[in-house]
Amino acid sequence: MLLGSRYPSGRLQARGDPLADLDIIPRTVWATDRPPLGPLPPEDVRFLLVHHTVTHNDYVKDDVPRFLRGFFDHHTSDRKGWNDIAYNFIIDRFGQIWEARAGSLAGPVAGDATGGNQGFTQLCAIIGDFTEVMPSDESLDSLSLLLAALAIRYQIDTAPGTTITFNSQGSNRWPVGDAVTTATVAGHRDMSKTACPGDTFYPYVQEHLPERVHRVRQAVTPSTTTTTTTTTTTTTTTLPPTAVAAAPDTTAPAAGGSLSDPDIPLGTGLVGLAAAAAVAGLGAIAYRRARSSSGGGSSK
Repeated sequence: MLLGSRYPSGRLQARGDPLADLDIIPRTVWATDRPPLGPLPPEDVRFLLVHHTVTHNDYVKDDVPRFLRGFFDHHTSDRKGWNDIAYNFIIDRFGQIWEARAGSLAGPVAGDATGGNQGFTQLCAIIGDFTEVMPSDESLDSLSLLLAALAIRYQIDTAPGTTITFNSQGSNRWPVGDAVTTATVAGHRDMSKTACPGDTFYPYVQEHLPERVHRVRQAVTPSTTTTTTTTTTTTTTTLPPTAVAAAPDTTAPAAGGSLSDPDIPLGTGLVGLAAAAAVAGLGAIAYRRARSSSGGGSSK
């Protein structure tokens, strides 16, 4: 589960950081005797990039820390030669979010990617191979929440159709210095010559994930209005109607079954997170059913 995990919380100390409202499992839980092998520079974050790990989809919760250590060992081997696990965050099929690259909970750390890291992003991977199947609803719920929180933290516009343009720092698709235009929520193959994040998952990343992330972000970002009189200034903060309406249902099973947990501490912003996730979860289920009724597969 994303919230109410059995693992220790990776709470941030900085008040107001949206990632503090997510129960992210810190690196210290899995990275036993695996410190970074060299410096990890900061990143100028302008968009968010989705990956898959191209590993099998059938595993239990107790397998996940071992998987993460395996990713680290592979990524820091002579074959890859990176200083740490490539991704900033990793999500498992149960919806648990893990801090992957050292320092990613605290701030913007540059990642690495097969085909070259062109920079300006945070890398979020789901464990599994999504060439022929979609990720679990639980992992999609968590991905939407994580991307929304990162977008708020780094002030990234997530409205569907939003793009940014930057000069590439280098990949096998975009040479150093090339002007690159991309959606602010994108897939690995948009930046490198790769099949990642999978032929079945990638159309969802293109066509549905940005809208879902934006809906979550809208529900967790309070609207603020200011009324000025001759003597006082009053500021009123309210959640959107969808979040307020859904808040009483946070202890009941959500559509999709992954984000309503009786152990959720309903602190500042967390009511909106749980409510928005329940609303956004409907999109994943509808997409999965539509693909099933049409025979599945990808046209990309």
